[in-house]
Amino acid sequence: MFINFGFEEVNIENYKVELKIGNEIKIQKLTAPSDMAQMQFKQLLKNTMQSQEPVRISISQEEQVWNQYRKEWKVIENKIQFANKTYMENYPEEFKEDC
Repeated sequence: MFINFGFEEVNIENYKVELKIGNEIKIQKLTAPSDMAQMQFKQLLKNTMQSQEPVRISISQEEQVWNQYRKEWKVIENKIQFANKTYMENYPEEFKEDC
């Protein structure tokens, strides 16, 4: 008897996680199913919110899109980031919009 657990259907994705505490930046590559990456990022969010140190975290993923005008593939980066209140108070210049 063979049991199909559905592991062959799991879509593994590549992510880049960036953690900035003060002026120190740590970058980690993460290869995982999107659900697992999402859970890990949520845990990082919780830790960041509770930290008294200035912390900013981001997660990004590269995606290839077809440029119909140039008839070529282009790599774009999808990114989300979060900073705690202490970080935003200490590094306000990072959050100013260019007009």
